[in-house]
Amino acid sequence: MGLATLEILEFVFVALLISFTVTQVIWPIVRGTALCPLFRRRSRELERELIQAGEDVQTKEYTQQIARRREEAARLDRSAEEIRRQAAKPPTYPDWP
Repeated sequence: MGLATLEILEFVFVALLISFTVTQVIWPIVRGTALCPLFRRRSRELERELIQAGEDVQTKEYTQQIARRREEAARLDRSAEEIRRQAAKPPTYPDWP
């Protein structure tokens, strides 16, 4: 039983070694990505944080643009209302001598 257990462990070890080599070395080389992606989890987390921060900045910029456009629209509405009021007034003519 001891010899069979060692053969099974040897098979499992070789299978894990082949699996690791394929997934961490060969497949990244074929895809053109960094080797050993298993060990780069922290960099992936940082990359996600960077992407999220960029999205947050973009959201704030969009919010500011929306606020500026709403202010501009309100200003134009006030200008248009003032023009309508002035157009609705009857014209006044100077006194003729």
